[in-house]
Amino acid sequence: MNGTPPYCEHVRLVEMGPLLGPAYRAFEQATTKRVEEYLAQDDMAPLIPWFKALLIYADMPWLGWTCRARDGEVLGSAPVLPYHTIYPLEQALIDYVGEQARQGLPTIVFTENTGSFDDQERLKGLIEQHVRGRQGSAPGVAILRGAMAMRERQAWIESCARTEVNVLICYPAFIGDLDLAYFKRIAFKRIPTQREDLHRAARCLLGPAQDTAAQTAFFAYEESMALRLLMHRARTIHGKLAPVDGLVLSSFDAPQGDTLLEIACAMIEAMKRSREAPLADC
Repeated sequence: MNGTPPYCEHVRLVEMGPLLGPAYRAFEQATTKRVEEYLAQDDMAPLIPWFKALLIYADMPWLGWTCRARDGEVLGSAPVLPYHTIYPLEQALIDYVGEQARQGLPTIVFTENTGSFDDQERLKGLIEQHVRGRQGSAPGVAILRGAMAMRERQAWIESCARTEVNVLICYPAFIGDLDLAYFKRIAFKRIPTQREDLHRAARCLLGPAQDTAAQTAFFAYEESMALRLLMHRARTIHGKLAPVDGLVLSSFDAPQGDTLLEIACAMIEAMKRSREAPLADC
């Protein structure tokens, strides 16, 4: 094949729905009010716990959440929602992976939730149960674990290709410099907070061995912290997502703060701006 196959990025916005939506919005409203009270006293201590709480709760509402400042004061609490419910973003992800499976396009699903907040086995089970390929069979799904030595990962990826694994689930930072040309699609359940992990993972299919038009999809709930984080990393014009030449992410060289505190500060400022104008849609 001559030249580089086409590549594009797009955002899939998802409504939170009647169960998650009210719980998340009440949690965000209560905790943000308390954070702004701290900021009025030049105290930035609750910013990072607040930022993490809103990211994780929307992704894993079955955990519930109590957001505490570093001094232990409770900023707000979110209810535990049912574990066995398929939440709207999960359903959108299932639908997307299913679309690709029926076209014979292997997909990488990136999730930030590992360690104490691991949702990879849950995602694997949902995809195996609800996705069907062209022949009506369940897809092969594998999880790349951080415990696997880096030197062993390329051979493991090649074995996935030989055994026709259709879906790879992993944490974005784990891919390193792997040759992932076997995969043709990427779906981010939530984008990484770190820019380097985001850019490397989003475009990890673009190697010399890639022979198919590749695509990266970023999933985010409407009016969520995750969407604000994506907007912070994306191409925008007047506060709206503005993909250029099919690319959502802004240049990796763009000057953007990358510590958690800098990101959290940017998020609270984005929320202040959104009170004056609706959050961008795409």
